[in-house]
Amino acid sequence: FAVTVVDAREAWGRDGRIEGATCIVGDYDDVGKTIPPSAAFLVMTHDHALDQQAIEWGIRRGFAFVGGVGSRAKAQRTRDRLTAKGFSEADIARVRMPLGIAIGARLPDEIAISIVSELITWRRKKAKREIEP
Repeated sequence: FAVTVVDAREAWGRDGRIEGATCIVGDYDDVGKTIPPSAAFLVMTHDHALDQQAIEWGIRRGFAFVGGVGSRAKAQRTRDRLTAKGFSEADIARVRMPLGIAIGARLPDEIAISIVSELITWRRKKAKREIEP
């Protein structure tokens, strides 16, 4: 995966902060316009309201995969707000939240592994659909 991390906060978005990832200081709306809709858009901010805004933006932008980090309760609240704002059931169903395959992850490294596992599964299924007649 080619990873781009976007954060409006200088300390968190500065280039070189995360080895192997492109880090950009900016707004997801500005930077996200340069990322193809076939990409995965993962949301994990420092603020629940910002998470909601970013997920809504990712759905509207049409990313192939939209996901968010959070508890099952946060995921339900996110879905409820999407419903209240008139998003279709199909769009809401496309949002993967909480992100990750259920492996009982609790620690940050375990959560990261579960998320990457889900992304690998998504990528393999996508590739299989593209080559099947």
